[in-house]
Amino acid sequence: MNKSVGQCYDVSKHRGFAQAQKGIGMAAQFAEEELANRVVKLEEKFSFQEDTLQQLNDVLAKQGLQIMELAVQLKHCKEQIEGLRERDARVSDNPVDERPPHY
Repeated sequence: MNKSVGQCYDVSKHRGFAQAQKGIGMAAQFAEEELANRVVKLEEKFSFQEDTLQQLNDVLAKQGLQIMELAVQLKHCKEQIEGLRERDARVSDNPVDERPPHY
């Protein structure tokens, strides 16, 4: 089949062309599936990180409250110690912080 100069060869009728198109289609489908799998994995990681972040936030808020409670308790302890020092100073002629004579 000799084609004249003005005629074009229809590549789409060639068997190799059809196989190549099928291969390209399969590669594109594989790439789409690969991309979809990657997106799903990223969404799973994001969800896990979101849960972890919420848990850490809850712990941080709880610790903040505990620190405030401990600060109040420490203040009361300091006040009690100061009160005891003042009481001891009134009871004895020697202040509590004075060194004993043997030093």
